[in-house]
Amino acid sequence: MTHHNPYTTPQAELDDDEYFEYDTTPFYKPTGRIGRVKFLAHNGIWLMIAFMVLWLLLVCMTAFNLPVMIILLVGTPFMLYIVLVPMIRRLTDLGRSRLWAVLYFVPYVNMVLFLYLLLAKGDDDVNEFGEPSAPPTVLDMVLASILPLVVIIGMSFGGVKQMFTSLMTVLT
Repeated sequence: MTHHNPYTTPQAELDDDEYFEYDTTPFYKPTGRIGRVKFLAHNGIWLMIAFMVLWLLLVCMTAFNLPVMIILLVGTPFMLYIVLVPMIRRLTDLGRSRLWAVLYFVPYVNMVLFLYLLLAKGDDDVNEFGEPSAPPTVLDMVLASILPLVVIIGMSFGGVKQMFTSLMTVLT
C-alpha cells in the first residue's frame, strides 16, 4: 500500500507550452499582433514594395503619357494601406485601440507615434486583441536591420549632395 502525503507539492510539467499559441496572421492582414522587430521588418518590406510600385507607375506614366492623377488615385490608397496595417497590428500588440492610428495624420505627432510603436514593449501574454506575436526569426531581424541602414545611407547621401551643391555654389 502506498501512502499519499496530502502536504507534498503537486508534480506538474511546467515547461510544456503546447497550450500556448502565437499569432500567425499573414503580414498583409490588419488583424493580429506584431512585435517591435517584425514591425520594423514589415515597414521595410512594405516600403520597398511601395517604392517599386511607384517606380513602375512613373515609368508607365512617362512611357504611355499618363496623367499624374492616375498615380495619385492608385498610389494614395495603396500607401495608406501600407502604412496603416503594420501600425494597427503594433497598436493591438501594445493593448491600444486601433483608433490611435488616426494620430498618423497629425504632423509631428506621427513621428512620436512611430517612435512609440518602435520602442514600447508589447504585452507578453494574450491581450484583448489575441495571442502575442511569434518571436522574430532571423529573416525578420535581417529585414529589420535593413530599414535603418537605408535611412542612414539616404541621409548621408542627402548630406553629401547638399555639401557638393553648396561647394559648387561657392566655387562659381
